[in-house]
Amino acid sequence: MPNCKSFDGNIVNVITTTFYSTKTGYSYSFDTPIYTEELKSIEGKSKNTLPQLVGSYYVLL
Repeated sequence: MPNCKSFDGNIVNVITTTFYSTKTGYSYSFDTPIYTEELKSIEGKSKNTLPQLVGSYYVLL
């Protein structure tokens, strides 16, 4: 699920991506802003796009 965070003084929805190594315990996370207007525009073009854009992703190294 997207989270709300402040970027440049504006509240936006973000998706948090986390890279984590089970071998070393190293982890790195970053937020990618998503804008509701863009999602509405994309949703009309493809029914399968919206679910792929929403959520957190974890990559094991």
